[in-house]
Amino acid sequence: MSKEELSQSYYCQAMYFLEAAMAVTKDAQERSDQNPIHFNNYQFVIVGTHHAFASELLLKGILLGCGIVPPREHNLSKIFNMPEMNSLKNAVESNFNRVLANSINSNDAMYATYESNYRTGSFDFYLDFHAKHFVEIRYACEAVPKGLDMDFTSFLCNELKSELFKIINK
Repeated sequence: MSKEELSQSYYCQAMYFLEAAMAVTKDAQERSDQNPIHFNNYQFVIVGTHHAFASELLLKGILLGCGIVPPREHNLSKIFNMPEMNSLKNAVESNFNRVLANSINSNDAMYATYESNYRTGSFDFYLDFHAKHFVEIRYACEAVPKGLDMDFTSFLCNELKSELFKIINK
């Protein structure tokens, strides 16, 4: 399979995860009055995991679309901070600052104990916070993973989806 075809395949796989996340969100909202805690956790685990994995697939598809073999890595921050991703990261960060930065509450309890090398509330702070979610959620039965900000993960998926769509439709 060529890198172009592989890039398209990554896009398709990411879309399956994003569509499943939307279906779960709708289902959880429709049934949340039955058991709010259960359906909130149900949505968190499934949607969060799907967003994290879709982001990883989209990032790797973008790399392939640019002729770069993606690393065997699940940490979104490490992938996004590759030198080859610099221009994309700057564009996404600029959109984050324009569209979302002021609406996310970095004082939320889920961030209270999180230690980061990045300025609280910055794009890198949120990216770092969510970078390992796909790995962490797989072991949720052993230790409760830290929270997840659906606004950030939705934003990130939409930005990456748009970028990969442009690449595969050149």
